[in-house]
Amino acid sequence: MVVALPDGVWALPAGAEEESEALRLAALPGAREGITLNDGACDPTGRFWVGSVVDRGRDAAGVLWRLEPGGEMRPALSGLKLSNGMDWSLDGRTFYHVDSLARRVDSFSIDLDDGTLHDRRPLIDLGSEDVLPDGLTMDTDGCIWVALWGGWAVRRYTPDGHLDQAIHLPVAQVSSCTFGGPTYEDLYVTTAREGLSAAELAGQPMAGGLFRCRPGAQGLPAHRFGG
Repeated sequence: MVVALPDGVWALPAGAEEESEALRLAALPGAREGITLNDGACDPTGRFWVGSVVDRGRDAAGVLWRLEPGGEMRPALSGLKLSNGMDWSLDGRTFYHVDSLARRVDSFSIDLDDGTLHDRRPLIDLGSEDVLPDGLTMDTDGCIWVALWGGWAVRRYTPDGHLDQAIHLPVAQVSSCTFGGPTYEDLYVTTAREGLSAAELAGQPMAGGLFRCRPGAQGLPAHRFGG
């Protein structure tokens, strides 16, 4: 596994049982207290992308980092409040990225040769709703599934940003989603208990649970790290 930790990106070999077996692939430039790495994913060429959050998003100082297979850690996007879910279009030429505190999913054109981003465009704007977009994943139709923190749901949006479908859950803090199973038709959804009061937990006792459903769509295998 490729794992993001506060000081950088590490590789954990399959079957590893000791911390000493982990290998640091790259240090996080400027790492300090108050910086956290959040969601990450690999692009079609094998680069690992991961976003940073500074002081829990109080400042728009987060950076989206790009770890090249050769080990270079390079900034791809700055000025983020809470970098979260990310994925690529079926042809790999469009990049989707969530900035949760901006309540938006943006799309970018991406140059796969060098990993640079261009033509940032707001795709899904949830600014009028009391929810935060969190993790996301793509399906084989090119549609985007977005987990809604505080929204009790995962939503499916078309490639042009229109709402197509919603899967409702019995918990509020829906944090991420991904397809799995033998044919990638199972949608796995993570949720959280963080910050919920005793009364809220009594009303949603399954908060923090991992859910699985079959929404009628099919996902794709994750891209593998090329380093």
